[in-house]
Amino acid sequence: MDTLSQVVACNILNLRTRAGLPCLALASEAGIGQDIPHDIGHTCINPSVRTIDKIADALDFPSYQLFAG
Repeated sequence: MDTLSQVVACNILNLRTRAGLPCLALASEAGIGQDIPHDIGHTCINPSVRTIDKIADALDFPSYQLFAG
């Protein structure tokens, strides 16, 4: 069973890949630190809901759906 962190990381990675955005571009677009997308993707950190909202906005995706496994 995947943890919630893994589900969120996988969903962000899939959306980022589909959008053709490198980690740095996503960070810039979302207005977050440049290491955050990488750290989320490798489940090194647990992002705040605010950070998830910023990433979802940058990806033009509803933030609540990032939690869907």
